[in-house]
Amino acid sequence: LSPEFGGAYLQLARVAKTRGHNEKAVEWINQGFARLADKDSKALALKIRGGAYLKLKKYGEAEKDLLEASKSAPGDDGIYLLLGSLYQDRKQEEKAFEALNKSYTLKATKEAGLMLLDVSSGLGRYEQAVKVGQALVDKGVKENGVLLKLGQAYLAGNLSRSEQPCV
Repeated sequence: LSPEFGGAYLQLARVAKTRGHNEKAVEWINQGFARLADKDSKALALKIRGGAYLKLKKYGEAEKDLLEASKSAPGDDGIYLLLGSLYQDRKQEEKAFEALNKSYTLKATKEAGLMLLDVSSGLGRYEQAVKVGQALVDKGVKENGVLLKLGQAYLAGNLSRSEQPCV
């Protein structure tokens, strides 16, 4: 490739990442990053490389890239979805909740909703879990035990409220 075409490296990295060639995606981004001219392209490159690092379980590098990408593209729900996944992998549930809630707030995707439902329930935020679970069911999502998780969150929320002392 001609060194002045940073966008070509970005596209090669995108294809490599899509095909599961995460090390190659990192390599292409590393080669072309300095040649990217605009902040949107750089944010996309950081998102792709961060996602590749996440798949490679290089969590420190992934977090660094994704947080940097979020500064340039704060409205990109996919960045926060990747951060939520990263924090779940690292057992940092509070950070996972924050990232997934941000992703779901920006764009209520099925994937973000399912992950947020799990994290919310795990943290005892049953009201949030019920809200997200109900929205998923209303959209017709039935896989991954959504109805079961919704019922569990509903029951757990009611039980926790009934255990509160009467004043």
